[in-house]
Amino acid sequence: MRGPIPIPLKALLAWVVIGAYPAFPQSGPSAPACEAKGGASCIYVDAVQGDDSASGAFASPVRRPQVAIRKAKAGDFIYLRGGTFTSDHAYATEMGGKPKRFFHLGDITTEGWNTPSGAVGKPITIKSFPGETAVAKDAGDIQIGSLKTEVAYWVVEGLVIDGNFIHIWGGAKNSSGQAVNQVHHIAIRGNEIFNSKQEDRANAGLIVVDRGDWGGPSDIVIEKNRLHDLFATGCAGCPDPQGTTADWKSTRDPIHFGAVAALSCESYVAADCIGNGALTIRNNVIYNVPMGLFLKNPAKGPVSVEGNIFFNAQSMGRVACSNTSFSGNLVFSVPDGLTVGGFGGSMAESVWALSGHNFRLEKNTFVGTNAIVRFTEIGSKHVVRRNVLFGLTQRTSKGTFDTPGFLTRYLSDAQYPDKDGDLSLSELNQGNTVNENCFITPYSDFIAVSRYLKGSTIHLTMDQARATFGFDRDSKVVIQPDDAAGKAAIFKDPGKNDYRIKPGIGCDGMGADTLPVQVVVSAKAESVPHEHRLAIRYAFGRVAFALPEGVPPAQSALSLFDTQGKRVRQWIRLAGASQEWETGTSAPGLFFAKLDWPGGSTTARFHILR
Repeated sequence: MRGPIPIPLKALLAWVVIGAYPAFPQSGPSAPACEAKGGASCIYVDAVQGDDSASGAFASPVRRPQVAIRKAKAGDFIYLRGGTFTSDHAYATEMGGKPKRFFHLGDITTEGWNTPSGAVGKPITIKSFPGETAVAKDAGDIQIGSLKTEVAYWVVEGLVIDGNFIHIWGGAKNSSGQAVNQVHHIAIRGNEIFNSKQEDRANAGLIVVDRGDWGGPSDIVIEKNRLHDLFATGCAGCPDPQGTTADWKSTRDPIHFGAVAALSCESYVAADCIGNGALTIRNNVIYNVPMGLFLKNPAKGPVSVEGNIFFNAQSMGRVACSNTSFSGNLVFSVPDGLTVGGFGGSMAESVWALSGHNFRLEKNTFVGTNAIVRFTEIGSKHVVRRNVLFGLTQRTSKGTFDTPGFLTRYLSDAQYPDKDGDLSLSELNQGNTVNENCFITPYSDFIAVSRYLKGSTIHLTMDQARATFGFDRDSKVVIQPDDAAGKAAIFKDPGKNDYRIKPGIGCDGMGADTLPVQVVVSAKAESVPHEHRLAIRYAFGRVAFALPEGVPPAQSALSLFDTQGKRVRQWIRLAGASQEWETGTSAPGLFFAKLDWPGGSTTARFHILR
């Protein structure tokens, strides 16, 4: 058995090791998987075989996730068996008794009970059964949080959510003014969330970390998810016409849609409402969305955005909260960068003090993005260092009043500091660290800094920014065409989206590294009969698979199916425990591999990319 190996960026985008898919029945496990420890229990949910009057034991599963949630306690695992859950499995909310949510972690007013919480070291986990995939297809959103009860220490893991989103919110105060009923320590991990259609101006996202009335979500971790394909639906008076649905490229309202969206109460309730707390967004793959992030409102943070891959978006989006770190991310095929600061409500000075302060942009790689960061509310005390920036094509010789630079200071919406005066008085001269970056551009007069004032704009070259502000004294400027040949000269393998910098460019130690993700190429068969995993991946134009240990190749057959269940390829009497083949003219898309052997079978899903 081979051990864990690091996966290059292209392979990371394509690698899937997920078990049974419901379209292809397999021999189920004869004994339960249960990861609960220390007296905790496992509860099982089966979309087809379950009965909501059952106990929830392995041999007696319930049918709806909401029923299992009511039975849970700290440390428990709720397993959703492989299959497709629909609106028929949803929780009927108080909104007319209609199925509205796949499940709700909060106060269940229609049934008179509240969701239990986990505890430190004992979260409650709801996830796909090991080796299987639970798919929620148009089953309603997942809501986590409430104004009426605390919800804490929950993990949502390994689900496929097709056609909806996850909504986290909550927080109120009691009659003494103390924050109560908060939602905290929630992890959203290893899910695929996609094909969500939401209305214009709805502050939409595939994962929305919403505000509370007092306080708000804190210690929220969003990691290792695949978030993609967020659509905008038009409405009366909306930018997108009523009755239409627009994708990430065509929506006229991109500023209200992010793969991850967040709001906070300071802009709407009061500057001292406590607001949302710590938010971590790491090691996700995010694409086909209007904006990567929509962190709409000022908040104290901290927010950490680290190790993600973003591509195919109109812009990276808005970060209005303070104390944000954006580090180790790869961004490509996103023409516009980050806007730091903003409001979305009150622009009182006490709220402005929480808007876009103390921003850190470190060790990221941007490919084809011109305006990397715009500071709208505060232009001082930020850190921008050790980034790789390829394809800066805006030139001072051609800049107009609205041409941004690599770094831009806008006139504040609230018109607080930096609203007039010469460059020597600018906030950009106050406490910023901008250095050790790698600029790869076709033009020596690319716009390093733009500063917007009432009625005027100033564009500075790199030499001028160094002389005026002391920026980038140790940074590297590489003159290179903004084309495929230029990319090939700088990056290890841009054709396969491997944008690690080549040695010898002079930019060592800058930009995003290979993401720290490891997977097991060959999964070890468990002692439980038939609980086997097939490892299969697409990378660099080839598909490779590794059989579970103990599966005889010569007595096995491997078949590939498309999403309609049509067999597109088959191998009988496999030559060995691991093989690979060229994809050739295979069309890109989602495929399923079904492995059969005497006494068992298993199915895995994977993507072929182009």
